[in-house]
This record gives sequence, C-alpha cells and structure tokens, in this order.
Amino acid sequence: MKKNDTPLLSDFPEFIQKGFINSEEPDIASIKEKIEENFKKNTISEELYCNSMEIVDSLEKGKRAEIGETREWSDKKYQKDIDGWHIVTSE
Repeated sequence: MKKNDTPLLSDFPEFIQKGFINSEEPDIASIKEKIEENFKKNTISEELYCNSMEIVDSLEKGKRAEIGETREWSDKKYQKDIDGWHIVTSE
C-alpha cells in the first residue's frame, strides 16, 4: 500500500481468506474486533496483528502514524519504527 492510498478491503487478504472478516459488508468496528479476537486466540501472528491494526487505525482516525509514535491496541502499547509496529516493553 502506498503512503497516500486509502486502505481498502483488499488490504486484508489473509483475513478474508481465513474467513475472519466478511468480504461482502465490511464494517471497521467488526474488522477491528475480529482482528483483536484472533490475536488473543493466537490465530494470527503479532506482525500480522500490528500491520492490520495500522490499517484499521488509519481508517478510524484518518491519519498515518509517524515514526516513533506510540499507540495502544488491546491494552498493549506499540511504537512505530522504520520496520513497522513493535510492542513497547517497560524497562
């Protein structure tokens, strides 16, 4: 996905293929809920979770995260770096 592209349902191919989201009537809230649900069940990897939540976040808030920005999903904090989103560990 290019930086200024609007995220589309086609940005979630793995979720559609696995049946985690309905490809006919997408709803941002239900997509987010399914992503979180499947992450908690360990059905999807943390990397796929972070990438998917970034797309959902951009749809919800309408802005892309900057490098170094921290956001919270499912009671965990993630920070964006040049390689994507990574969980923040407290030191």
